[in-house]
Amino acid sequence: MTPEDRDSAVYREFWKKLERGEVHVGAFKRITKDGRHVWIEATYNPVFGRGGRTIKVVKLATDITQRKLAALESAGQIAAINRAQAVIHFTLDGTVTEANQNFLDALGYRIEEIRGQHHRMFMEPGERDSAEYRRFWDDLRRGEFQSAECKRIGKGGREVWIQATYNPILDDAGRPLKVVKFATDITAQVEDRRRRHRLQGVMIDELAEVAKAISETSRQATDAATASAETSSNVQAVASGAEELVASVEEISRQVGQALVISTGAVRQAQDTTGVVASLASAAQKIGDVVALINSIAAQTNLLALNATIEAARAARPARASRWLPAR
Repeated sequence: MTPEDRDSAVYREFWKKLERGEVHVGAFKRITKDGRHVWIEATYNPVFGRGGRTIKVVKLATDITQRKLAALESAGQIAAINRAQAVIHFTLDGTVTEANQNFLDALGYRIEEIRGQHHRMFMEPGERDSAEYRRFWDDLRRGEFQSAECKRIGKGGREVWIQATYNPILDDAGRPLKVVKFATDITAQVEDRRRRHRLQGVMIDELAEVAKAISETSRQATDAATASAETSSNVQAVASGAEELVASVEEISRQVGQALVISTGAVRQAQDTTGVVASLASAAQKIGDVVALINSIAAQTNLLALNATIEAARAARPARASRWLPAR
């Protein structure tokens, strides 16, 4: 035994019971000569002498070290599972027999409130009498393992999500004895997942709006580019027209200049013509006077000629056949 066990009150009481003749049976840890720890399953048997007094103790022991280590390992695993997971035990018909604190905390119950109740108390009303639920327990009674993400109803109608495995426990003949469920409360993860889905939906809608806005912006940019090209063409046309206008203005200016020169010359010629006309008018007046004089002279000449003719006729009347030549 270890030094601590040797000096313990438990060890002293152990031997007092043997002295009183009490048989002691159990599994004990002992230390070998070389310091190894071994486990034995032993029976301590008091031997009585005359008068019924204990005179000695005979121990019968079996080395169970390997079995004990395996049992300790299994117990350690079960303890670890109980610390980390929610565990609940059922009979084959679904009646609750035991549950650990993790399960009670997850569903909000005390053990007294669920022991002896059927598993359906954790189900939604619409699922309790369904064919699928009956088939679920039929499969477990046949020894079939079940695993699923499950929605359960806690105390007060609270929604609880668990990741659970339903494990039929078999006897040495392979027949199911009971069902043990190991579960993890994933309510927070499910709520986070739902929240992410909602956010993803919102993001998808927003991205669709962004894509729509980008498409509209692209269209507007294309229209602006087209308008810019048209504006550039118009500007070039205006510039070309402006150049032509400038050239036309210059040509008009040149022609106006020429017209001014011509007009100036015309004015000058008109002025000269006015002088000539005035001179001609004066000359015509003079010519008129001459013509009048000539006419007067001609009239007088004609009169004289007529008189001469008459006189000649008178003189030549006796000799009408004579030729006469009028003198002018």
